[in-house]
Amino acid sequence: HMLEDQPVHAKGRIAIAPGETVRLIEAGGGGFGDPVERDHAAIAADIANGFVSREAAERDYGYQE
Repeated sequence: HMLEDQPVHAKGRIAIAPGETVRLIEAGGGGFGDPVERDHAAIAADIANGFVSREAAERDYGYQE
């Protein structure tokens, strides 16, 4: 975590003045298993909820309606 390019403790309290910039870097997960084997209904729900675009679902999961 950074405040104006200076590291700050992730669990600490800091005062942020108007106009200052805070940058948070969080871990992400790649999931597990073969994406092509993902449940078709789950992919459709993700598209409907805006979690993934139809184009990304087709590219990354082999999704076809």
